Amino acid sequence: MDKELTGGFSNKVYRETCDTPENGPINYVHSGLYRQSYHSEMGFKAYVGTKIVAAKPMDRDTFTRSIKGADPDPLQENEAGFLVEYPDGYKSWSPFKVFTECYREISDDENGFKSNAHPAAD
Repeated sequence: MDKELTGGFSNKVYRETCDTPENGPINYVHSGLYRQSYHSEMGFKAYVGTKIVAAKPMDRDTFTRSIKGADPDPLQENEAGFLVEYPDGYKSWSPFKVFTECYREISDDENGFKSNAHPAAD
C-alpha cells in the first residue's frame, strides 16, 4: 500500500508495506518517480497478476490479536480492512482501500472458478 507522507506536486514521498509469505511485512519509503526509475534501471518489468483468494472484513487490531496472536501496536491506528487467505493457507491482512482496488467479489457467472482455485471460498 502506498501512503503519502509528504505533499507537493513533484516531491511526494510514500511509505509502502508489502506483506509476503516468505519475509513477513516489508516497509520502505520511496518517491513514485524514484521507484519507477530505479526498477527500470535494475531490469524490472511490469506484470499484472490475478489470483482467487478468500476474504472477509476484519480490522487491523482484530487480525493482530486473533490471527497473529499478538497485542496491537498502540502507536499504529486501527483501520478497516480484510483478512485474506490464500490457496496455500497463508493468511494476511489488507487495508480496505488496497483490497478493494485489487479485488472484486466473484460473480454468479464465475462461481465455477472458486472450487478449483480456493477451497475456503466455497
